[in-house]
Amino acid sequence: NLSDNALNGPIPDTIGQLQELQGLWLGENQLTNLPGSIGDCSKITHLDLKANQLSNIPPEIGKLTGITYLTLHTNQLTNASIPAEFAHLTSLTTLSFHNNQLTKLPDPVSEMVNLTFLDLSWNKPLNSLVGIGQLTNLETLRLNSTELTEVPEETGNLENLKELRLNNNSLTQFPTVITELTGLETLLLTYNPQLSGELPLSLINLASLKEFTFDGTDLCVPD
Repeated sequence: NLSDNALNGPIPDTIGQLQELQGLWLGENQLTNLPGSIGDCSKITHLDLKANQLSNIPPEIGKLTGITYLTLHTNQLTNASIPAEFAHLTSLTTLSFHNNQLTKLPDPVSEMVNLTFLDLSWNKPLNSLVGIGQLTNLETLRLNSTELTEVPEETGNLENLKELRLNNNSLTQFPTVITELTGLETLLLTYNPQLSGELPLSLINLASLKEFTFDGTDLCVPD
């Protein structure tokens, strides 16, 4: 664990010599580059690179087929930064891209069918979620603070979803597809100032719902 040590510059290629490494924490530094040699650390299951200055991910990351936890939040990643080989990380269950520069769901991520936690919050503007419906094992989906204007119909395929964060966005209509997510326990719609109208009666389908917030909107309970 080398988190929060004011490390700066590129991660050295020699990281690939740590072939027995199972967990690597490099968050909250000023690291600028992840070398391709990271692919030689094939036993890694937990990789924390949050709060650095990474702008690119090497294709060799696709060799980490046993990784289950990866956080890349608060970096400088764009959609072009995510290589096609990223799709090979099929063991991933937890993935965070919070606070980067994505404008859509990265295509390789839609193939990570074992994901249970996905955080895309604070990527502005997030214009497309095409492929999200393929992630049918998702339990937590965070899309807050992305300037999102609509929730795609394919979101209704996420039958295992328990937490959906849509707060601080630009929604204008209540996304009725949400009412198909019958296992949902937490739904946050707070601070969508353009969101108005009556809440749909079909919300009654969400019998497991424990937390539902919509303050900061013009939504109202039907008469």
